Order: sequence, then C-alpha cells, then structure tokens
Amino acid sequence: MSNPITGLAANSGDYNADGDSLAYPNATNYSEATSRNAFLNTGVFTPGQFTQPTLGSEGNEKQNAFRQPYFAETDAAFYKNNRIKESMNLQLRFEFFNLFNRQNLGNVDANPPDATFGKVTSAQLPRWWDVAIKLTF
Repeated sequence: MSNPITGLAANSGDYNADGDSLAYPNATNYSEATSRNAFLNTGVFTPGQFTQPTLGSEGNEKQNAFRQPYFAETDAAFYKNNRIKESMNLQLRFEFFNLFNRQNLGNVDANPPDATFGKVTSAQLPRWWDVAIKLTF
C-alpha cells in the first residue's frame, strides 16, 4: 500500500498532508514589531511564535494576520503642449516615479527554517523618471 500522506516532508510546511506547502502553522501569539529596524534587522516575529500542528490537521494561524512593511509612493507628471500649426502639436513630458525616493521594503521572509525568518531581505521600486516628446498631427 502506498503512503497516504503524500506531501509530508521534513520542514515542508505541509501539515495537513494534502500535497502542497500552503498549510498554516499554529500561532501562539500575534504580536508583531512594526519599526523599520525590526523589518530589517531583528525581525518582526520569531520562529517561537509558530508551532507545528498535529499531523493531518490545519493550524490555527489566521489568514493575513501579519502585515507587510508600509508601502508609499509619490508619482508626478509635468507636461507642456506646444502648438506648432493648427493641426500639429508637440508635447514635452516629464514623469517621475517614487519622486521622494522612499525606500520601500520587500516582503518579509515567512519560511521558519531560514536564518532571515521574519526579516525583509529586499527593497522594491527605486526612483526613476521618463522624459518624452510626443508629436501629434
């Protein structure tokens, strides 16, 4: 007879043994550090906050109970329309994305065996800008 617990492997996260690793662990508490230092250095939560549920069952962790880092972006566009002829227009455009160059942190590492568990290991959306000339007729 084949093994009925098909997906279970050590540190797989497949607690309910349904073949995928999207099962939830047990959460002992929902305290989360919210400072920028915690997201980058100390971690927003610890592995001790999560325990493995009994084999074949789903854990008690709530979906989306923990928040990702705060995201903020300011975009701006400036343009000037210049009439060349009655049927011809030249537009100069300047577009700025993440105008104030705020460092937005990536997602928190949610894999308990990782050394970086509970910490952010990436940044996203650097500042960039476009300059464009558009001719319409």
